[in-house]
Amino acid sequence: MSKIRSIQSFRELHNLLENHTNKNQVIVYFDIDLTLTYEDENENELFIEPKATKELFDYILKNNILFSFITARFHDTACNARKRDLNAIKKDIDESIFPTLEFLGIDLTLHKSKELENKFLVVRNRSGKCVGLLYRGIFFSSKKGETIKYYQEEYGLDKTHPHVIFVDDLDQYLKSAIRHVPNVTVLRREFKNDEEND
Repeated sequence: MSKIRSIQSFRELHNLLENHTNKNQVIVYFDIDLTLTYEDENENELFIEPKATKELFDYILKNNILFSFITARFHDTACNARKRDLNAIKKDIDESIFPTLEFLGIDLTLHKSKELENKFLVVRNRSGKCVGLLYRGIFFSSKKGETIKYYQEEYGLDKTHPHVIFVDDLDQYLKSAIRHVPNVTVLRREFKNDEEND
């Protein structure tokens, strides 16, 4: 069984990826809040480690390593068809998530297209119950481990990209990944507001 490993810096993940022998079979799932970014006292969204994060994504993009983002934002409504508010989710993506990803050099042309504004994918478990929502390239879920597992299975990523790395700051999500995703590498993102960022 996998164990949770704490990382203080994305340089540790960068090293892990550099030393991985099967980069073409790796997929990394990143949480966003308190993993990539944090809010300061004025509610500005800032990178925890701007330089190390940019270097990590430069390496990921250069080496064609598969990655995705999974957040618990809208966790209480994403799987509820009556309460789901795509306009609120879209606003959050446009104002918060996409600017973060663009700073990292990620091409969002497809995800910004008008055709995708009202399209989403419900990720379901084997009994047909919603465990997560994929909208404009971002997963929204409170059941992150199940979302990763069933999305991987549905699209054959469990065969083509069996080396899953999941980075989050909360143990409940990391433990969920350990329970549901075979041989997952789980990394707990350690962050303290009083630390100096690079």
